[in-house]
Amino acid sequence: MDNKELEFITKNFLGNKTLQYSKMLQGGIINQTYLVALRNTNTSKYILQKINTNVLRNPQIVMSNSSRISEHIEKKINSNKELFYKNFKIYPCEKGDFYYIYSDNSYWRLIDYIDAKTVDSKNVNTRIVREAGIILGRFHTLLSDISISKIQESIPNFHDTDLYYDRLLICAKKKPERLHKTIELFNKIKEYRYLVDVFLNLKEKKLLPIRIVHNDPKLDNILFDSEGKACTIIDLDTCMPGYLTFDFGDAIRSITNTASENEKDLEKVHFDLERFKVFCKAYIHKVKSFIKPIERKYLAFFTLLVTYEQLIRFYKDYVQNDIYYKIDYPSHNLQRAKVQLKLLEEMLMGYEKMKLACKAFNTQ
Repeated sequence: MDNKELEFITKNFLGNKTLQYSKMLQGGIINQTYLVALRNTNTSKYILQKINTNVLRNPQIVMSNSSRISEHIEKKINSNKELFYKNFKIYPCEKGDFYYIYSDNSYWRLIDYIDAKTVDSKNVNTRIVREAGIILGRFHTLLSDISISKIQESIPNFHDTDLYYDRLLICAKKKPERLHKTIELFNKIKEYRYLVDVFLNLKEKKLLPIRIVHNDPKLDNILFDSEGKACTIIDLDTCMPGYLTFDFGDAIRSITNTASENEKDLEKVHFDLERFKVFCKAYIHKVKSFIKPIERKYLAFFTLLVTYEQLIRFYKDYVQNDIYYKIDYPSHNLQRAKVQLKLLEEMLMGYEKMKLACKAFNTQ
């Protein structure tokens, strides 16, 4: 998209301003993101984003949720000036909606640019892990009193691991060529199906409380300031009713991986138990005022479950010829699945120690 089109879209949020420059940002695997700067504005930089409606099929709900969550967080921050959390404003367009529909029926949004960065998985250290645990705990605390009735389900069944598994089996019945060539990995997925049974028991008995959570708080969605402090969690697209335990597990899945989820060399991929302990301790300290015993009990298990779920999602996308995640080469999603499998199997080996660590921190 050229600068004139970006300027036209941006003007629908900020009025008749002139575009100074724009830059397409890399890294995201769902939406198309630009850094834009306008002349004569109080805030020099903004994030302009084209929403991927193939993935986020209800952009109106996504933006309604995001704006309400952002407003709720802003109120909490304003009432406690000592609370360290950088909230970002989501801008309404001239019609009042928090999205703008361009002439090609694409959906766009504009938010403040925060001068902070993500941390590359290669640069993760103990402080980064601790800060990540703190910021996720703080995020959950900020939303612990938001009305669940005000936030809608933007992506139905987003963390229903059982449905992902069932859909993979349906896909397998069609005997796709890619599945046939990777049957060993497929059989591994079936081997760990028992994890789904534990989840189904929790869900069917409604043992875990429903809360408003992020649903995708991986390391790539945490920003760190120039001093190395985690300052915010971005990408609120998946914020909706869910389980704290899934958020904890997904954060652990990414931050305890000694490589990245795109690593090509599996010898570099390991589950770091010490990182798990550091993150767990920092997180529990922040949420101890409201987290339920049943949630604490299953923190370690959901680390396994969400890794298994992501394994299924990457592999299913590969089998279906890459229709969901952006890829850089033909076997990219297959490699991502292999990374998740390696992590899962090492997590299983350390599972008892993970549970002991959570129990120890729970009593402090």
